[in-house]
Amino acid sequence: MFDASRVPPRRVLYPVVLTLIVVLVLAALKLDDTLHPPLWVHALIWPPVVVVAMVGALRLVRRTTA
Repeated sequence: MFDASRVPPRRVLYPVVLTLIVVLVLAALKLDDTLHPPLWVHALIWPPVVVVAMVGALRLVRRTTA
């Protein structure tokens, strides 16, 4: 079983960030495949989504490991 208390606090961030990046890339590919938006729509949508998702995930991990 994974015990987060034995892992240094910053080491826990790597799997969280990696998982979130994979999910966001798959979401972007799915959006592109289903709706076929122009590139400027991707440039408008994804930066705020990535920032909110990363900040939210990192705050959640920091709160649970601290």
